[in-house]
Amino acid sequence: PQEIAAGEATVTGLVGETTYTATLLKGNKIRGSATFTTLIDLGDAVVVQPTDDLVAVIGTAKAGDVLALMPGTYSLTADVLIDKAIAIKGAKPADRPLVKSAYFNLDKGASLSLKDLILDGENKSGGNCVITLQAGAFGSIRLEDSKLMNYPKGIIYGSFDASVESVSMSNNIFDNIVGNGNEFIDFRKAIARIFEFTNNTVSNAVLNREFIRMDAGGSTAYPAIT
Repeated sequence: PQEIAAGEATVTGLVGETTYTATLLKGNKIRGSATFTTLIDLGDAVVVQPTDDLVAVIGTAKAGDVLALMPGTYSLTADVLIDKAIAIKGAKPADRPLVKSAYFNLDKGASLSLKDLILDGENKSGGNCVITLQAGAFGSIRLEDSKLMNYPKGIIYGSFDASVESVSMSNNIFDNIVGNGNEFIDFRKAIARIFEFTNNTVSNAVLNREFIRMDAGGSTAYPAIT
């Protein structure tokens, strides 16, 4: 009765980054419903502020860490080496952090999840793809609910013998991905066991290159992956 009088209700015990549906009932009749996704649980994450050195935070992160970036602008001065399984996510999806000159080099054994971010390559001179794979075996690469723009080359580049367990891109916006010498998705000697590209918007991208490239080199190096 108190919640009815107040016109609001408090629900506890929800899990972070989980989709729920709330239903408003009068007796047994449905009067309305709303679907929502809870925010990231900061209690289980490493909170990063715009004043922090993001490259240093990534370097000292432990395998399995989730880095929750608070709203603001992060400027990177060098490519970022990822040599472990980590996730980098915006702490507030309605106010996503902007990461400038975001270029990630993945070393063998790494996994990377990027979510609720704005990544700006700034058309950096000499800049590569958003994610570049070195040689070896990798876990998963996930890119979700983000905007990526102004990259001189492409999104993923694998020019060495590399196998990726899975690549998933969903609900992203890609704009001004030039494709200078690279395809949008460029697996030359690399290969992914699972590749999913779902509900993304692509504009002003790789006008003179291919959208997805997977050469025979990947299947030659890893014949068990089909």
